[in-house]
Amino acid sequence: MDTSPSDTQSTESPETDPQSPLAAIRPHPWVAWVIVLAIVALTIVLQSFADSTAASTEAITELAHEDALEATSELNPFAAKPDAAPTGLGDNAMVIVQGRPTLGLIAWMPEAAQSQIAPLLDNPQPVQVIRGLILQAVTTPTESIEQLRSLSQAADLPSDVSAAASDAANAIAGHSEARQDALREQLGWFGTLAWAIGNDDTMLASMKDSAKTTVIMLGLGLACIALAAIVGLVLLIVALVKVTDGSLPSGLQASSPLHGLYAETFALWLVLLNVLSIAAALVAQAADVTQFTALLVFFPASLVALAWPSIRGSTFARTCADIGWTRGHGVIRECGAGLIGWMGMLPIQLVGIACTYGLMMLAGVADGDSDAPTHPIIDALGDPVAVLGAFMVAIVLAPIVEETAFRGLLYRQLRSLSAFGRGALSVTISAVVTGLLFAAIHPQGLLAIPALMSIAIAVALAREWRGSLIAPMIMHGMNNALAVTALLIIIKG
Repeated sequence: MDTSPSDTQSTESPETDPQSPLAAIRPHPWVAWVIVLAIVALTIVLQSFADSTAASTEAITELAHEDALEATSELNPFAAKPDAAPTGLGDNAMVIVQGRPTLGLIAWMPEAAQSQIAPLLDNPQPVQVIRGLILQAVTTPTESIEQLRSLSQAADLPSDVSAAASDAANAIAGHSEARQDALREQLGWFGTLAWAIGNDDTMLASMKDSAKTTVIMLGLGLACIALAAIVGLVLLIVALVKVTDGSLPSGLQASSPLHGLYAETFALWLVLLNVLSIAAALVAQAADVTQFTALLVFFPASLVALAWPSIRGSTFARTCADIGWTRGHGVIRECGAGLIGWMGMLPIQLVGIACTYGLMMLAGVADGDSDAPTHPIIDALGDPVAVLGAFMVAIVLAPIVEETAFRGLLYRQLRSLSAFGRGALSVTISAVVTGLLFAAIHPQGLLAIPALMSIAIAVALAREWRGSLIAPMIMHGMNNALAVTALLIIIKG
């Protein structure tokens, strides 16, 4: 991207004037970068370890024989005990996200919906097979009952999984001994559906209607987003033409060696973020509230790191100007730029989602070899008390805090650090590096990195375009708002 005249640093700038106090500041960006990369690497290792541990535990729980579990229980304290009570095999919000849209498709187009059920029936995890058979029972109950009973008699199933399959078969068959509360405890939303199929036509009709409404709302939302993506693609092409002919200048302040302070500030923010996240978890546990509720205080508190440049000898006014805490061309115009930027982000995001989907296929997510990327906010949305906190964190605080840190501090320093000048190559490298680090520290895991990077790259381009962080914050907030709203529509029906 070409730069505006203001991006050409004056020889009379304060940091180059030997009489200025700013000239005495000697940032240490490389030390900061070592700290940042170490924290990011540790985050990736811990996430990978957690994922592998969860996968191992799930495999032991669902596939090992009861005798084998009993023999290894002393070595593995997390192994399921043969006589354990039902473990809540599906009583969480993610199960509803998986099930309700599929039920809606079954209600609208039974034949077409079979393609959505097939991956569940072919899944190596028995609980997923049970869920698929319950959905299949909406149209072919007799066949599903036989398959569930056959599955419940498999010798290698833990007792709770076998009981869930047997209870689901009895409920679908309409047996009075099939208790609705037990099914709900075992299989969550799917247990309620199994009960309704065999015992309560009114409940089944209500679940179908709710699922159909969900599908309609999601369909309309996707149609609007698709239209916005088409407009966004046109806007991207226009922007590319303007960049090529030099009529779309950079909105950033002039590059400066002083911007090394922002690498230091970002490293401090990242350390504070991790410390405060741990504190939020401890406080949430002690106060018996969700972590998202605790994060309402602890997450924005990480921005106390912005005092670091002033401590080092700069001024807070200069920090605000450099990192984009400005009104830009006016709040209303910047918000409008955020809307335009969001539409332009959609085609970029589509590429990222396609790459993540490809990685999921390579990792064997469809075959049950690996878990699909998920975010803890999904389970928080299942709790009515936690919804407000989750909304505030995702839609308000995350855009403010993360855009300040990544597109304000980190992107600004990378653009000044770049040895490739102030052209398109510097913008590209800075946006990609910022996006990679942004994606790596998120809890969705490695498979989600391309999708998250695409969002980060798009908002970095908006930061380059506008200079102010208002547009990137609007883009980030709109993206999170749509995602959380879609999840709420599915979960709440």
